[in-house]
Amino acid sequence: MKPTEVFDSFCPQVWSRLKAVRLFSNATERAREGDVQLSASQKFGVVPQSKLMEEEDTKYMLALSGTDNFKHVQKDDFVISLRSFEGGFEHSAYEGCVSPAYTVLRPKAKIYPGYWRYLFKSSIFKDVLAAFNVGIRDGKSIRYDDFSQFLLAVPSLDSQQTIATYLDGETARIDALVEKKTLFIDLLREKRHALVTHAVTKGLDPSVPMKDSGVEWLGVVPAQWMVHTLSRVTISRCDGPFGSAIKSETYSESGVRVVRLQNIGFNEFKGDDVAYIPADYKQNEIGSGHDVLPDDLLMAGLGDDNNFLGRVCVAPEDIGETIVKADCYRFRVNTRKVTPRFLAYQLSATSKNECGFISTGSTRARLNLSLAASRMVAIPPTLAEQRDIANWVERSMSAINSLIMKCERSIELLKEHRSALITAAVTGQIDLQDTFAAASQIDLGTTA
Repeated sequence: MKPTEVFDSFCPQVWSRLKAVRLFSNATERAREGDVQLSASQKFGVVPQSKLMEEEDTKYMLALSGTDNFKHVQKDDFVISLRSFEGGFEHSAYEGCVSPAYTVLRPKAKIYPGYWRYLFKSSIFKDVLAAFNVGIRDGKSIRYDDFSQFLLAVPSLDSQQTIATYLDGETARIDALVEKKTLFIDLLREKRHALVTHAVTKGLDPSVPMKDSGVEWLGVVPAQWMVHTLSRVTISRCDGPFGSAIKSETYSESGVRVVRLQNIGFNEFKGDDVAYIPADYKQNEIGSGHDVLPDDLLMAGLGDDNNFLGRVCVAPEDIGETIVKADCYRFRVNTRKVTPRFLAYQLSATSKNECGFISTGSTRARLNLSLAASRMVAIPPTLAEQRDIANWVERSMSAINSLIMKCERSIELLKEHRSALITAAVTGQIDLQDTFAAASQIDLGTTA
């Protein structure tokens, strides 16, 4: 079976079988005076660029030389985006214009747009696009000439509306559940951060006397704790080699491990993403001074909204021969003064507030090695107290992390159910009050 005929085997026989060319035309009308500039987004559909910038809190390049060569888009047109191989057939609820690089599909038969909006985003349609692309070119955008030959199974107009209305209700219900669970996860993460921050800056005994640390982001700390710079409780530190010393072509399948930013999580060494350089390259081109040992602190010198600057983890016992890459800092702890786990928890907990004061960089938050070494820490007087706090934090985080993982898995299952529901509905595998049996042939009259 050809990929373009895949719908034929899934859908009820009473549905019409039509090539896409009989349903949609390739609209090439030039932009009209006053058309707003639209953009195709897989998340939001076809929307004004101003709305997209607001939703994504980012900027897009407007057409500075005018939109005379742009294509006019009518309400309920569909736009084949430049990433159509990923399912980028987007519905437009707006009138405006899009770049001439886009393909504009205009209904030439009486259709219910809501049904086609679901069909074009369904997993089965994406599978059709993926199968169609095999052997052509990875990342190829679907042209109208390609799409026009797709054989589609088409329900009656009433059935299209019934399916779309059903999916509107069901997907809204699922989306509301996903949003609630997502908000709950955010609350759990906030609670986790608050618990950890309080434990590592205030201790576990609420009855002990407190003192002003003199540091804004630490606030008051137990009176017996000592406040130092990070450099005072570590015996050495290093950055990775100069950025150009390790390029993508330098990596090998084995050898000396390289710690990169993606390996440094909040109190967690993320070891799944492994990179190596040849041992002889390390010896001859890089040399010593960047090595990592078990229980060293690893700090991120770059950050973003999802991965805060200054986050810290402890190098695991089985790390092996390893160096840090540029913008990844290694601190070797004076274990007679401080427990590495405690220090990592405190530095990560205070990273967002502290590094907001001391970081540099206009486009991406950055922390150089000297600034990293100047970070302030409050240290309990005994290693035993530090270990007790670190153990309490681990137990508390474990319980909350387990709940977060359950919620995340629940969200995954809801999204899988949503996808399966859409595919089942748009292919007629759900009996919606016998609507599929009635008026099986679509009206191919011209739209108004």
